Amino acid sequence: MSTAPQPRLTYEEYDQLEKTTGLKYEYHNGEVFAMGGASRTHARITTNLPRSVGIRLIGKPCEDFGSDLRVAIPGSGRYMYPDYSIACGPLRAEQPGREAFTNPKVIFEVLSPSTENYDRGAKFDLYSRIPSLEEYILIAQDRYAIDRFKRLENSSSWTLTRYRGVDAVLELESLAIAVPLSEIYDAVDFALAEHSFEPLPIL
Repeated sequence: MSTAPQPRLTYEEYDQLEKTTGLKYEYHNGEVFAMGGASRTHARITTNLPRSVGIRLIGKPCEDFGSDLRVAIPGSGRYMYPDYSIACGPLRAEQPGREAFTNPKVIFEVLSPSTENYDRGAKFDLYSRIPSLEEYILIAQDRYAIDRFKRLENSSSWTLTRYRGVDAVLELESLAIAVPLSEIYDAVDFALAEHSFEPLPIL
């Protein structure tokens, strides 16, 4: 097996790689990491989010996006694809003509065993560098369980609110909307889920 270091890509080479392969990659200062496929449960939840969250944005100056929106972490040379995100006002490109945006207000990630530590740790640290980001939402696949991190006003600190159970309602304070977990998890078969969080009974 070769131990030679892999060549680092410029942003333009990374962008061309995605266009050529039709695949999505995270980009970290020249290194690229292919994004894996999603489970059926993951796909169901991300399908439900525009129906449950997006519909509540009607009449607001905000727009929701699926996992094809490339988000730039300002000043870091890193580019990510959130599972679902919301921006208010016009999207702001990192640079003119570059399909990488810098102003999401809310980001959602659906957890899986292979990504949970990353989503809660290093990825959250990167997302928290986005000045416009006010809420970061982590969604379990295997039970009615959502964690919401909310940035304190004019601060680098975040508060955590946990939502548990089929009757719980997710409060997105930055958008002034509330979303029942029953809608986010509509038609989800927990028996098919990849397990996230600590193994607890389905509520």
